[in-house]
Amino acid sequence: SDRGSHSDRVSAGYEAKPLVSSLTMSIGEYLDSAQAGPSHGRRCLYLQQSVLQAPADGSVQQGALLPCAGLGEGMRRDIGSGIDLQAVRALAEAGGFGPWQRCQLFVGGASAAGARSILHFDQYDNLFVQISGWKRFRVYDPQQTRCLYPFPIHHPLDTRAQVPPPLRRPTDR
Repeated sequence: SDRGSHSDRVSAGYEAKPLVSSLTMSIGEYLDSAQAGPSHGRRCLYLQQSVLQAPADGSVQQGALLPCAGLGEGMRRDIGSGIDLQAVRALAEAGGFGPWQRCQLFVGGASAAGARSILHFDQYDNLFVQISGWKRFRVYDPQQTRCLYPFPIHHPLDTRAQVPPPLRRPTDR
């Protein structure tokens, strides 16, 4: 079975228009499109790929994650030799994160310049590593959740806010 498509979501009768669309393309096609930028009606593209995940039976022993289905041999080799998993585990432990569940790769190019994520929360602890460029995070106190107008539980968008936050604080100039 494809563990990557597993979902524990409950529909509860809600319907929602998808916020993003998904395209299947080769890495070469993605790189060509991403380098071209968002001009001439091109879409904002970024690559999101699950790379490692917990075993299907949920037994994460010593933080061991397995490569996800569909990864090429080169990516599997790079994961095995190019990522210091002990260092990542040490950072996660120092941060007091819960059990390691998965590792995702996000890649943006010129076509993702200026892209923004809508206000949301992640269901897993995060360790964010930026290779180049910059990213701004706005973090809210969990006690303020109700003020962010979340969608109801079991709604397809229940990890997101119904209204966007202001782009600036009143003190920003």
